[in-house]
Amino acid sequence: EGIVLERGLEECWKCATLIMRAAYYGTVSDIPNGERVLFVHAAVGLKDCPPKFILLALKVHPEQVTEKDSIGNHPLHIAAASKMYTEGNTDHIVILEVILAMFPAAALIPN
Repeated sequence: EGIVLERGLEECWKCATLIMRAAYYGTVSDIPNGERVLFVHAAVGLKDCPPKFILLALKVHPEQVTEKDSIGNHPLHIAAASKMYTEGNTDHIVILEVILAMFPAAALIPN
């Protein structure tokens, strides 16, 4: 499972994930189709999500790296297709390398 956060950091994480849920899923309530909120997927899918936040999401929820979202994408698929990952942006290489190191088999899974 993920890391245990200190109380102050836990409160910050809750606020940040609420904002991320609104930005990625378009709601802070339950997701209409009953889909589970996958914070790693949301973090890598948001264009302006800071790389350090993505790395934190990966540390808090490492199990999500192997999970598919409701349309069959793993975080690697989402990250590779994200608008954040543009030419000249070296942060994307680090994120992709971390995801690949955590779940190398994702590179072989079609989406």
